[in-house]
Amino acid sequence: MANSRVIGASVASAIPVEAIDGKITLVYWDICGLAQPIRLALACAGVEFVDVRIDAGHPPSDSYKQVWFDRKPDVAAAGCLFTNLPYLIDGNLKIAQSNAILLHVGRKFNLLGDNPVGVDLALAQGTDLDNALTGTCYREAFNLEPLLQSRLKLDEWAAMLGAKPFMTGDTLTVADLKIYETFRKIKIAAGHCNLTSPFDKHPTLSAFIDRVEAHPPVAAYQKSPAYRARPLNNPHAQFR
Repeated sequence: MANSRVIGASVASAIPVEAIDGKITLVYWDICGLAQPIRLALACAGVEFVDVRIDAGHPPSDSYKQVWFDRKPDVAAAGCLFTNLPYLIDGNLKIAQSNAILLHVGRKFNLLGDNPVGVDLALAQGTDLDNALTGTCYREAFNLEPLLQSRLKLDEWAAMLGAKPFMTGDTLTVADLKIYETFRKIKIAAGHCNLTSPFDKHPTLSAFIDRVEAHPPVAAYQKSPAYRARPLNNPHAQFR
């Protein structure tokens, strides 16, 4: 299992512009959000990494998220194009955009499998679903039912999975981790709303969720002190 060192950042100077101790360094809010699939991917890679988690503060104070806005220009000046959270520092390489980070980790640590088109499709579709869920969670009137009724496309996910253990083949990829984490969040949100899990009607997808969680590096990471199952979103979300 990867050795993950978690560092909290509540002041701007604690947000790194270079790799910490020469290790791959991931920087994001102190939530699951967009970074959780990346954390899982690094755990599956078995690589030591530093996980910097930024304290956003409390809305609606004027200082909410200000620690990041104060540091963001320095991160950009250090060579991180399109600077945003999350970003990853790997040696001299600085990468923003969560899917770009996932694909970099996948290429470097052989987590892309042997079906690159399938991985691209699964990752893009998983991102669309995650964006829809996240938008619902941040919307002023949190209502999960429209998402569950019309946007999950679970029949198509089940068709993509078929009889395979993972979405694109026999081996777990970074796309599986993105999809798994999005499914996990949907299950949590449905439970919060006292709704039946949509995966109850899709046993192959339920088995997929269980299979990812049983994957030894994932299981080990989720049992480690570094793992946090919640919050899913930042403090101003209606559902966290």
